[in-house]
Amino acid sequence: MNKKDTLYQIEKQLFRCAEMNDSKSTIALEDLRTDRWIHLLRQFEYNRENAVLLSALNDRLIQAAKQLYSRMQDTQKRMNMVFPPNADCYVSGNIYLKNDLPARYPDQSEHARKVWEALMTDNCCLEGGIGWTLSFNLGDEGLNYPTLMDYLGMEDENDSWNEHLDREWSQPLHLVNIFHNLFSHCELAIQDLIYIDDFYIQIEMIEQEDVKIAPLNL
Repeated sequence: MNKKDTLYQIEKQLFRCAEMNDSKSTIALEDLRTDRWIHLLRQFEYNRENAVLLSALNDRLIQAAKQLYSRMQDTQKRMNMVFPPNADCYVSGNIYLKNDLPARYPDQSEHARKVWEALMTDNCCLEGGIGWTLSFNLGDEGLNYPTLMDYLGMEDENDSWNEHLDREWSQPLHLVNIFHNLFSHCELAIQDLIYIDDFYIQIEMIEQEDVKIAPLNL
């Protein structure tokens, strides 16, 4: 069986497991996601074209993080005008990945859509957001979370979150830790990630006493 056929069989099993939706299939789903990720990583070509595509993805992730910071700062100002200091609630925010197959993805077939849906199904690394959750207590003066560069894991400008990749090839890309989360923990292949461009920011107010969560549309 050639590499293309092997991938097809892995993916076919993958979306069949996702459709079953039981505890046994969930475990199998994780294993098949790993098998697919390893298979595609072995096929990945370390060339200039892919470096450009991966760099563009990294830039999109940085822009999403900047939007999160801007939205959180704006929300804090607005909420502190309404709520008294030491109110028993806090606001949290994160970046999320939309579940739909990216419009830029070169294969828009039914098979590809089912595979993408299976990659998103019960993927706990995606459910809580793709970056670190930022939060502040109402009434706080200033921000009590990391700087943007710390959030991106770029305390040192020469850092690159390039685990599992060829170091010499990927070091100049200065990949941020959101990429690391998607690639190493969510097990989305680079061949998937380079086409992702649809992120959204979700900010919620959480009442600590009753643990009530309310989305904020600010």
